[in-house]
Amino acid sequence: MNKSSYSLQWSKLVSLTLSHFTVDMYGGMLAAILPVIRSRFGLSLTMAVGLITLLNIVCNLTQIFTGPLRAQKTTPVLVNIGLVLGSVICFLSMVPASDLSFMWLCLMVMVVGVGVAFVHPEGLRAVHELDKIPSAVSTAFFMNGGFLGFSGGALLSAILVQRFGLEGIYFLLILPAAAIVAIWILRVDLAVEDSVAGVDSKAVAMNVPFRFLFFMAVPVATSSTIIAALLPTCLNELGFELDFGALPMTLFGIGGCFGALFWASVASKKGELICCVFASFLCIPFLLVHFIFMRYSYSIWALLPAGFCAVAAFSLIVSMARRGGVKRLGNRMGVIIGGVWGVANIVLLAVGPIAEKFGVRTVINISWLGYLVAGILGLYALRKTNAVVCKPTVVLAEQV
Repeated sequence: MNKSSYSLQWSKLVSLTLSHFTVDMYGGMLAAILPVIRSRFGLSLTMAVGLITLLNIVCNLTQIFTGPLRAQKTTPVLVNIGLVLGSVICFLSMVPASDLSFMWLCLMVMVVGVGVAFVHPEGLRAVHELDKIPSAVSTAFFMNGGFLGFSGGALLSAILVQRFGLEGIYFLLILPAAAIVAIWILRVDLAVEDSVAGVDSKAVAMNVPFRFLFFMAVPVATSSTIIAALLPTCLNELGFELDFGALPMTLFGIGGCFGALFWASVASKKGELICCVFASFLCIPFLLVHFIFMRYSYSIWALLPAGFCAVAAFSLIVSMARRGGVKRLGNRMGVIIGGVWGVANIVLLAVGPIAEKFGVRTVINISWLGYLVAGILGLYALRKTNAVVCKPTVVLAEQV
């Protein structure tokens, strides 16, 4: 089979990254414009948080079950379908403001959640087909696009809604159209999955049981989910504009993209588990600085180093999970990403009524506790396991 040229493969990678950016943007924009949605449709905070939770749970559960589908197919059909379904979120302004609004919004976010989920498994398979680009480079590029979409898309959607109302997000329909056309013109193909679970032959096995990794990942994901879902609303209640409320998560995401690569490099010499523990603890003081001085706009800059560490903590857990456990790689990835974020969003659903009763800021002020729990569990795992230094696989957090 003739291989694509290096430049053509990079073009394909850019088109796939645009797809990932787009759907993760759709998954992340709901929290950023939540104050406007609540006002327009008369939703309580519990109902609004329920929409975010429903979207994320549907997305993560669907992702677990979609991974094995079409394993021998080479055409990225689900990527294209996912882009179309994800773009349904752009039609929020068409939902009538009535007693049935919440039902229609629930149906809408369920469709969007399925769309976001569809893009991820096949998108990663398409990236693995690009054999002329080093796999660490292509994977990091693709995953960074998704995380930037989730965090930067929140700011973009908030700016559009601030300027034009909910009708402003119609502009975002340009992105999926461009991605679908690019994928078709470039003839992007999928790698055919091997029947044997993938293992990095250059990596030294780490004796970290999968259960340790799962229980470390859940509190990290839970804290990240609560911050992403409630921080824009908290800032809006403090009197900041809608677009400013989305800016902190953009800074958190930018810091996370650089941090995941940095900590992975350090972990290649010091070990993934110990770096994960340090990153979990180190993000806490930066988060506290922002939470304590939240009334002052300059405090948002503390979220850059906070994201630099917090995102890396989850990234390193996923990297270790690729080699930990006896189940197949696909199953482990489904649980450590889809399963973990699914649990985190169930917790978020329970947090909604608490935030409504005691205040959003009260919940935000203790949201850092998940990183503390993960760090403590990591220290326990270090004592109970023989965690040796290994070469990590760079994997960034998937938050939808």
